[in-house]
Amino acid sequence: AERMGGRRGREPVRQVDQRGVHLTTTMPYMKVVIDTLVERHLRDDYIVLVGGAPLNEEFGEAIGADAYCRDAAVAAETAKELVAARRAAA
Repeated sequence: AERMGGRRGREPVRQVDQRGVHLTTTMPYMKVVIDTLVERHLRDDYIVLVGGAPLNEEFGEAIGADAYCRDAAVAAETAKELVAARRAAA
């Protein structure tokens, strides 16, 4: 994952966090990860991508992910696009 300088005196943080799932039992924990990032005021430091067989775009939106990607190739391209957009906005 691409790195950038940390904010507010933190160590460098991962800029892209991609979560994949193959079992429906792990799906609720994706929201836990996002909620934890929000609680710790870190959500804006990450781009969160989700994907996997049981997921869809609606699920990604419902848990607050930045994007749903149907496979790793789409995830890589989506990550590049979102990182470039974030850099352009900075």
